[in-house]
Amino acid sequence: MKKRLRTILLFFAQFIVVIFGPLAYLLTSYFPHVLFTYQEAVDGVKDCTSYALKDNTWERLTGEWSFYYNRWIVTDNDEGPRDGVIDPMSSWAGYSLKDGTVLPREGYASYKLDVVGAPSGMPLVFDYLAMDGAYNLYLDGSLVVASGVPTKSISTTKKASFFTYQRNDIVPEDGSFTLVCELAANDHGGSFSPPCIVAKYLPGTVEDFLTKLFPFISGTLIFALAASSLTLFLSQGKKSRDRSLVSTLFVLFFYFFFSLDTLNALRYFRVPTIWRAFQACTIIGEILLSVLLFVCLHKRGYWSLGNQKRDRITVVVLGALFVGLGFGAYFSYGFPFERYFFYIMTFLLLPLLYFSCASVIKKKKESFLFTAVLSLLMDIFISEGLPYSNYRTTVTYLISSFLCLFIALLFFLIFWQESAAIRSGEEERQKLKEDFASAKQEALRGQIKPHFVFNCLTAIEDSYHRDRASGDKAITMFARHLRTDVDSMDIDLVPFNQELDAILNYVNLENLRLEKKFQVLFDVEYQDFLIPPLSLQPLVENAIKYSKTNEKEDGYIQIRSFQTDDGHVEIDVEDNGVGFDPSEIFSSSKGLANVKERMALLLKATLMIESHPNEGTICRLVFLPKMPESK
Repeated sequence: MKKRLRTILLFFAQFIVVIFGPLAYLLTSYFPHVLFTYQEAVDGVKDCTSYALKDNTWERLTGEWSFYYNRWIVTDNDEGPRDGVIDPMSSWAGYSLKDGTVLPREGYASYKLDVVGAPSGMPLVFDYLAMDGAYNLYLDGSLVVASGVPTKSISTTKKASFFTYQRNDIVPEDGSFTLVCELAANDHGGSFSPPCIVAKYLPGTVEDFLTKLFPFISGTLIFALAASSLTLFLSQGKKSRDRSLVSTLFVLFFYFFFSLDTLNALRYFRVPTIWRAFQACTIIGEILLSVLLFVCLHKRGYWSLGNQKRDRITVVVLGALFVGLGFGAYFSYGFPFERYFFYIMTFLLLPLLYFSCASVIKKKKESFLFTAVLSLLMDIFISEGLPYSNYRTTVTYLISSFLCLFIALLFFLIFWQESAAIRSGEEERQKLKEDFASAKQEALRGQIKPHFVFNCLTAIEDSYHRDRASGDKAITMFARHLRTDVDSMDIDLVPFNQELDAILNYVNLENLRLEKKFQVLFDVEYQDFLIPPLSLQPLVENAIKYSKTNEKEDGYIQIRSFQTDDGHVEIDVEDNGVGFDPSEIFSSSKGLANVKERMALLLKATLMIESHPNEGTICRLVFLPKMPESK
């Protein structure tokens, strides 16, 4: 109960980390006049008299612009009344005109903003970015920015991903000027990005360097980390390879390559880009990253529904759900509910965040790193989704660059630690293999004991003296025992029923020379597993040597096998003989020590011995079963 409570508390703490940045970002959008001296445009007018516009690095001209549907008021000298006011960051689809007409998504438009109270003589550098369209931006009737070839028909409009024309200006003496944006015909119902006035942005500044070059530096480093992880991956043994982390790193690079940071950096260098193609690739990257994270954490035991079939179905269903939400996000471009698809995709990762928090509480290896990765990645998804909505006063440049690079470093650190563990495991397995070879040779040297051979030959001779048939039977059993010993030199594991046959043959050989016979009972509930050859013989031999059950009327040696509730196999070699002190047995019995070492090396089994004087002995082997290969 305490662990669950701590998990819930940690989960909520991580959730706050996830939403802190976006939440602060939304607050700046809802209450800019409280947090800053920023004032949005109201009723088509932006009043700058109450704050210093020149003190801002750049100003995003959000708020209510005068709106003219299917009208270009500068090109056509249209002096008619406006059709209403609208935020350029919103779609006009569904907007109602004064006459009650509800606008479709298709069309072209003009946006007009009157700015008053601006500092006289302040340089005006405009950064207008229509995410998917062509446009002209006019300052007091003069063209200052153009992108593409805007027309009034979707089929003839030519889009461009950068400015095809740009001219800087200054604020007039009276501090007032009028901006008009004529947006080309489009089928998504708007611009979704108002112009920005850049007051302090100069080439060679820190802002210039970060905006232009840092996304390329970050992308290069992410690719280098992905390539390094691939090199480590290929150097591992095939059985140890886990593709999920390497794949995730390369998908992270793919996602970042099509992020807003990269898109804006490419536009600065006038590299042709298509916004909708970038948006589609970003969605694909988010889908792949989300599904791969589910796979990564499942492979590491962070979550499971009980069996592999259910887990695979869960991953497939989640993948289909992510794909469906991705389609919804892409094809709802321009609708007000578009952003909800992105938010749902992001919050579908919350169960993974909970499982990773639970693993942190359980002190599972690397769980803290995975928790950090999930938190930061969800933060990126939300930040990348924000520019598609109208909840912002600024854009989220460079968030992806910094966070994706940091996430790539965390992923590489996880992969490096796992690779180091694999290398260490391989070295340990090699050492175990060498130790096993040595132990095996030692065991084989001790299997055929001279006194046992002598006793068997004497018993065979006595059998022949009684009658030929008994002698033939005795020598057949002895030959079978020798064959089992020799064959075991080249075989590591044999079926359990074969081992039982060898035990029965061994006991029959021992009984040949004894007047009072040993009685061996078999209680076999489960036998579909493998075991090292002749590994139980020393346990039975120990019982024959010390238990003296053949001197009791009800004496017995019992071999029992069954499967426990947790899937382990348990083998008990039990007798009701005289018993002994278990603390002294391993130092005096090489056979038992050999069994313990061989079973630990081959099956990671544990050998436990319970014995009390005059109460008998139980030798208990417990291990996970190795199944015979199906023919």
